[in-house]
Amino acid sequence: KQWYQRRVRGHYKVQSRGEAYRLLYGNRGQLLGEGSRLLHRRDIEKLLRENYKDPEVEVHLMRLLRPHPDLGVHSLDVVTVRGEGGRVDVVSCLVWTDCSTSSSHSSSSVYAIDLETEKTVSSASWYCPAFKTPKTAGLGVKYSGVQDAAKLAVAAHKQVEWEWVKGVGWDAMVLDDGSVVFFEGNVTT
Repeated sequence: KQWYQRRVRGHYKVQSRGEAYRLLYGNRGQLLGEGSRLLHRRDIEKLLRENYKDPEVEVHLMRLLRPHPDLGVHSLDVVTVRGEGGRVDVVSCLVWTDCSTSSSHSSSSVYAIDLETEKTVSSASWYCPAFKTPKTAGLGVKYSGVQDAAKLAVAAHKQVEWEWVKGVGWDAMVLDDGSVVFFEGNVTT
């Protein structure tokens, strides 16, 4: 059997218009399935046969995740810190929002989130000079699921075996279905 036939199983239906999948191959990537096309196993196998021939490189097929439409493009930033005795706590929860592109790197606002209410409570204009003029339009916005995400971040940080990892910034997003997904963790010492 060919290597690509062992690794590709099933088919992947694009759930709604505008949803897409990303095929990652080493440091290369390709967007698949824009619109309402059905992605079948044979389509993916053909693509792999024609373009991705090295059996030593892992191939991943992932759904391109979309933010909740009421929240727009954003990035939650839950920061956990390990203290004395190994105790891990959340020390801050921010949300980067008011993005001008499909990336949270284009954020023009950052707000602090109260984990009890899951709502934005203040502008984080202190974060850096780019946010020095506080905005208030995003105050009081609820990011449902953030409290549970913070608990997961604490549990994940407790699993980190390296004692030198004192802090982790967990980046996450509230999805279009209301669930929260983590997509990056940044460690500090």
